[in-house]
Amino acid sequence: MLLSIIIPVYQVEKYIDECLKSVIKAIKEVDKVEVLLLDDGSKDGSALVCKQYEQEYSFIRYFHSENCGVSKTRNKGLLLAQGRYITFLDADDVLSIDFIDEVINAINKYDFDLCVFEYEDFCEDSNDPAVSIKRSKRYELFDKNSRPIEGGAFLERMFNSSTRVASVWGTVYRKDFLIHNSIRFEEEMISSEDFDFIIKCMVKAKNVENINSTAIFYRRERIGSATQKYNPYKLLCDLKMREKWYKYFVGESDRGSKFFANDFVFFLTKYCHIVLGNEHLLKYVKENIDVINGGSSRTSMLLKMFISILGVKPSLKLLCSIRKE
Repeated sequence: MLLSIIIPVYQVEKYIDECLKSVIKAIKEVDKVEVLLLDDGSKDGSALVCKQYEQEYSFIRYFHSENCGVSKTRNKGLLLAQGRYITFLDADDVLSIDFIDEVINAINKYDFDLCVFEYEDFCEDSNDPAVSIKRSKRYELFDKNSRPIEGGAFLERMFNSSTRVASVWGTVYRKDFLIHNSIRFEEEMISSEDFDFIIKCMVKAKNVENINSTAIFYRRERIGSATQKYNPYKLLCDLKMREKWYKYFVGESDRGSKFFANDFVFFLTKYCHIVLGNEHLLKYVKENIDVINGGSSRTSMLLKMFISILGVKPSLKLLCSIRKE
């Protein structure tokens, strides 16, 4: 088996049929691809749709479990996958008809740990996935004339760019690379788990490739999606992920530590009302003021606010930058 496509399924009755039809259209050689449908305890009609597809197509396997979250579900998929390579697809998105052919060509041509593809947004109100809102520019993080690149070099470029690879879909992973480096999803995380997984991969990867073609049509902000429901625990997961990688990159990469410190500050700024209304988050922020201090002078406005509200002291370096402004 060459490629396993892992699709977590949860409350997506409205979208799963469109998703699976796109996958089936993309599969030309059924002996090279398997599709794993991992139902995370859906209460709607998602299971019925998945079972119908499993009965009709030999390369589709359906698994049901009680609700345990997307990270644990994806880890289960990693254990069940029989392919030499793995990719992820969200059940409300659409696979490009050319994606699997491009993957097979890339596998035959390159020896990669990861291969990063492009994606396109599309609006839920549009009936045509090909009507794109925005196309990614992940290819800008790669050298056209020098391939592949190491994951560390990729990260340095990402830290110095507005382009991010923060979602696990749209990338193909060599399974034995994941196994050898014990790379899994953090099961207690309910937010930023994708970005965390990507960073884990990149700090270990020796060969990262890019194919400048669309892999996924990403459904932007569907009603009821996980991205639309935000709460204090999700914010804590977002902050802890950035705190962890900030501390990892201190001494390793100045750009890396500043990147995650500034990202930490971004979430604090955007969701300040949640922080101020939650004692546990307030305590956490006080204990990790060093992460804020590790950012750039652009954090000065936030620091002013936290100085007055939390009674914490920023670094002398940032105090100087505040005074200059």
